[in-house]
Amino acid sequence: MYEDISFESEIINKYERKGECIVEMTYSVFYPDGAGGQLGDRGTINGTEVIAVKQDKTGILQHTVSNGDRLSVGDKVICRINGENRTDIAQQHTAQHLISANFDNDFGIHTVGFHMSETHTTIDLDSQEINEEMIEKMEKKAFSQITSLLPVDILEVSPKDIHKYPLRKELNDKLLGLDKLRLVKIGEIDYSLCKGFHCDNTGNIGVIKIFKIEKVKSGFTRIYYVAGYRAMRDYQMSHKILKETTDFLSTSKDELNLRLQNLVNENKTVSKMSKKLSESLAQEMYQNLSVRMMNGKKRIVKVLPSEESAKGLSKEIMKEPDTIAVFLFEKSKTNGFNIISTYDNIDAKEILERLKDNINIKGGGNSKMTLGTVHGSLDKIKEEVEAIVNKY
Repeated sequence: MYEDISFESEIINKYERKGECIVEMTYSVFYPDGAGGQLGDRGTINGTEVIAVKQDKTGILQHTVSNGDRLSVGDKVICRINGENRTDIAQQHTAQHLISANFDNDFGIHTVGFHMSETHTTIDLDSQEINEEMIEKMEKKAFSQITSLLPVDILEVSPKDIHKYPLRKELNDKLLGLDKLRLVKIGEIDYSLCKGFHCDNTGNIGVIKIFKIEKVKSGFTRIYYVAGYRAMRDYQMSHKILKETTDFLSTSKDELNLRLQNLVNENKTVSKMSKKLSESLAQEMYQNLSVRMMNGKKRIVKVLPSEESAKGLSKEIMKEPDTIAVFLFEKSKTNGFNIISTYDNIDAKEILERLKDNINIKGGGNSKMTLGTVHGSLDKIKEEVEAIVNKY
């Protein structure tokens, strides 16, 4: 829909800000991020990628580039604006007008915020009564409006004539001093004052898909959506994940939900059984535990088969007076530990800090128990921990 745009300019300033290279030019038609609530243009300056565009209070455009080493002050440069990116922005932006108009017209729910990111767009609505049924109704209506190829007209209107149009949002008095107002008109559905890029007609939006709803502060609801090419990519990714999941579980997509429910129930049953077994194992280990004595003080350093057994055994050790215990165990992604001290004058946190000086261990807790993760061979770590614990 939008073609690439090329223009020539000259670099007049180049500097760093927060580790990023900023370039300013004598002339630029890059659209800045945030104007009209949308993303800005992307493209290149002499082949160097433009990754962000901001406009300062004086109107100067600041182009953040990926590699400033290739650009210098005084360079005559050829700039290219990515038309595909503009088309993507237009699809998201025009979709926002349709969504907001439909919620306004059908449910009396008004848009109070709008934000576009590189991956999705959000709209804040002034109600927390929005449900899936309303979302499905809105999507179905929007699809009908898209396939009707309604014209999207950009009108320049004098402030004195703006009252002739049924604006979705009331006119801000600050705009009355302008010579012309930019009015975006979608068929007879929506009339909104708006900057930025829009499709020529609703058919160019392609499709709209709302994929998330969440309640936010002040009684609002935030909806997340994708449109156009983004919606197509989202569907392709979702289809790929769905296919991989159904293939892995040897089921169809129609039966996937039931299959997952069964797996969840099975996992809960196995988890309960595992917990009971670990508790029984902890009891058995506690009964048969060989406590090493040194100067009448009890010291335990042990590698255990699971986190559950460490938890169970830690509970039992907490009942023992004047004892220090360190339990090491394997977890799914890394190794874990529990440190217990039942002494009044020996702090488990202090033991942890001393261990940090010798092994790769991280965690926290209180004076009686600390826990966290530890990296390395548990058998080797056990030897190092014993050497430190036995000094107490």
